[in-house]
Amino acid sequence: QEKAATIVCSIHQPQSKIFDLFDSLILLKAGNVIYQGSRKQAMEVFRAAGFPCPLYTNPADHFLDVITPPKSNSMGGGNTLSLKQQAAIDSALINAQSPVDIDLNMGVDKRLVQMNDVQPHPTWIKQVQVLLQRNFQEQFRQSKVIIISLIQTILIAVLIGTVFLNIGNTQTSIVRRGPVLFFCAVNQGIFDALMVINSFPVERALTLRERASGTYFASAYFTAKIIADTLVQIPVPIIFSCIVYFLVGFHYTTAKFFIFTLFMLLCSIASTSLALMVSAICKTTDMSVTVLPMALEVSRLFGGF
Repeated sequence: QEKAATIVCSIHQPQSKIFDLFDSLILLKAGNVIYQGSRKQAMEVFRAAGFPCPLYTNPADHFLDVITPPKSNSMGGGNTLSLKQQAAIDSALINAQSPVDIDLNMGVDKRLVQMNDVQPHPTWIKQVQVLLQRNFQEQFRQSKVIIISLIQTILIAVLIGTVFLNIGNTQTSIVRRGPVLFFCAVNQGIFDALMVINSFPVERALTLRERASGTYFASAYFTAKIIADTLVQIPVPIIFSCIVYFLVGFHYTTAKFFIFTLFMLLCSIASTSLALMVSAICKTTDMSVTVLPMALEVSRLFGGF
């Protein structure tokens, strides 16, 4: 009611705690309305008709037991009701109800009053803020994945740094610097892309449903998605650079260290953006995982190594 929304639900024999969530109730039997009204008044109607609900009994089960005629078992036993008895039960329930006041205007006036209290469509900035907060919450729910990614980054960085340990900065070490940069770029490209490749296909159904209802703009969603994924991935290349740079033994100058770190950041952002594009184009996770290696291979082929 606060959001001016009406929910219609068709359910059979709900639990008592679920049954208590309903405001209004319609009981059907063979396509005919046996009861229509408030859920709270249904107990009084059945009691007035001569069918009180026993103590500690689910009201939904009791209502269905009354309006549904019992069937005989396969051995011919069981108490069956004749058509006249069933009609008498239905008539008693209908007569115990007060006439239903039907609003021929379909509640237009009430609906307009409720809609006046609904907040206007939020601005684009507000949409980005809300979606960004939701994306961060979703990322932090996957804290184990982030921790494993950091541990994996540290292990790979130590492995690369150990293999190319202290290659030096003389002319003879130039030949070995190319493979180091290649493995660093490939590492940032593959692992960061795999971290986000499953992000959009999983949310596709929810996003399309929210977009169909006009909840937010597509540009606001993608802006918040890219910002959240990028900010979460930024610590990975920084940690990787801090370990690899000094183990390999590149020039110990601040400017060159930051250039190397910036290069790793750009590789990470580029691969993340490529993976997000692939995941947005592909409709399923399996298709995204299949297409991504080809896209990464093309990028690696023209990467200059």
